[in-house]
Parts: sequence; structure tokens; C-alpha cells
Amino acid sequence: MSLQKYFEGSWTVSRRLCYRTGGGKGTFEGVATFTPCQLCSSAAAGAQQALLYSESGTVELELPSRMTAEAEKQYAFLFDAELGGGGGAVHFVKRSRANPLPFGINL
Repeated sequence: MSLQKYFEGSWTVSRRLCYRTGGGKGTFEGVATFTPCQLCSSAAAGAQQALLYSESGTVELELPSRMTAEAEKQYAFLFDAELGGGGGAVHFVKRSRANPLPFGINL
């Protein structure tokens, strides 16, 4: 089974946050989903197989008073076919009003 196929689907996420600068702490609890998609790395390279990683959940920060908020982020996991799906790169997905959907992102 390729690394890409292994990651596909939904996962539970639980993360402890410890900030060295300022000493802040907190937690994140949520769900992460890896969805197959094609992304454009450049006009010349064409479409590349990827997994869109979408993470959403609740973050709780331990400040002088507790703060809880909803949080989400996305990454694009690109896989190197020459390595048999065993290597690749991870990129942040930048959302904008001009490009609200994650497909066709220029990395």
C-alpha cells in the first residue's frame, strides 16, 4: 500500500500546544481528513497527484483566563511518484476571496 493510500480518509487529531516564547499552553482536539485531489504546481508541470489535508476542531488556550475557539487549517501533501509514493512535500494552502476553493492552487 502506498503512503498516499494509507493516509486517505478521516483521522482524529489531539495536540498539545507549548509555546517557548511567552510560555503559552493549550490543546487542540478535532478531525483531520485526507482527500485525493490534483493541484497545479506550475503551468509547465501540469496537474500533480496530492492529498488535501483539512483539519478542524476546537483550540483551548491557557491564558490568564481560558480562551476556546474553533480552528481550521489546510495543507497539500504532494507525493513523488519516482519514490513509489514514499516521499514528497507538504505545502500550506492559502485561502483568498479570489480562490476560495483548494483546487487549482498554485504552489
